[in-house]
Amino acid sequence: MPQYISTFDQHADMGMFDDEHRSHAVSITLPSEMNVASLLKFFEELIDGFSTKKSLRIDVSAATIFEAPIPLLAIQLLTAARQHAATIGVHFSLVGFLPPVLVSALVRGGFMTGTSDDIAFWNGDIR
Repeated sequence: MPQYISTFDQHADMGMFDDEHRSHAVSITLPSEMNVASLLKFFEELIDGFSTKKSLRIDVSAATIFEAPIPLLAIQLLTAARQHAATIGVHFSLVGFLPPVLVSALVRGGFMTGTSDDIAFWNGDIR
């Protein structure tokens, strides 16, 4: 199950989120060992998180071990989740620092040369 948090840490104090986003959010952590089984569990946690209709924060900093081609699958899942969140009106963000293997896949896939919104999304809320 997703972990519930009460604030967006330092960013709430900086005025980056409105009161709705500050009050409660669902925090989901990308698994540290990324494989098909852990990605499926992460997907199920995303579904549970979306069902709450609360803001979602995805902590990507723990993901360090990837089986090939999991980085691309993780990016596709995060991209689809971001689009779904926009469709249903749920704030969706990444927090933490992206692991180098994901940064490399994002650069090679052209994700870091998209719109400024795309680049900001992949850079996360914590800079």
